[in-house]
Amino acid sequence: MTSLLQFSDVSNNFLTPDGYIPFSGYKGFVNVEDWSASWRKGMFRSTELTLVGLDWKQMDGTPYFGGIQTSYSLETRSDWHLELDYIDLKYKGVRDNTIGLNVISGVSNRFHQLGFQVTTGELGGERSTSIGPVFTLRMLKKLDLSYGGYLQNRQGLAQQHVLTMNYELSPTKSFGGRIVSQNSDLNAYLFYHNSGGKGTEFFFILGDPNAQRTVKSLQAKWVFSFG
Repeated sequence: MTSLLQFSDVSNNFLTPDGYIPFSGYKGFVNVEDWSASWRKGMFRSTELTLVGLDWKQMDGTPYFGGIQTSYSLETRSDWHLELDYIDLKYKGVRDNTIGLNVISGVSNRFHQLGFQVTTGELGGERSTSIGPVFTLRMLKKLDLSYGGYLQNRQGLAQQHVLTMNYELSPTKSFGGRIVSQNSDLNAYLFYHNSGGKGTEFFFILGDPNAQRTVKSLQAKWVFSFG
């Protein structure tokens, strides 16, 4: 059992050159309660329950960010992960009130996973329903295929699909490619990766991973450490 109670007071003028502070201009409390357990025998392997309460006010005392967030997860001996999430938060008067279900088969096996996440309720003050299927699969001992998708119905349908292929040439070298479909845009690129060891990495990319659509580009990236 873990408990946390934190009070924060961050002014509008607060700056941090060496860190990341996502919010400023507020003061208030965060309370976290977390309980977990694991078992060596039986059909269940572990479970966890997390509760988060948030109450932040703006400097003039008006509501800023507050509400509750909770999740409960259960893992089975047969390697299933089941998770239920509930959120009821308001940010400057705009409400998120959603319930979600996350199911994964093969949660401890990155070479063979299949799952989905579905969320429904109110998001940003609007009705919203989303589903995110995922899978990973290793073929021919060296080829990894993975897919992650997201479809959201909120003031219209938005969707994203990411398909990745990676072939392992050696423990430090691999090549592959990725296709990203986002609504009506499609971006595809190929890559070669040499991890090298001792903190050295080399990337060779045909295309642009950050582009909205496929572009003709050739990039090389070398990462190394000193000392």
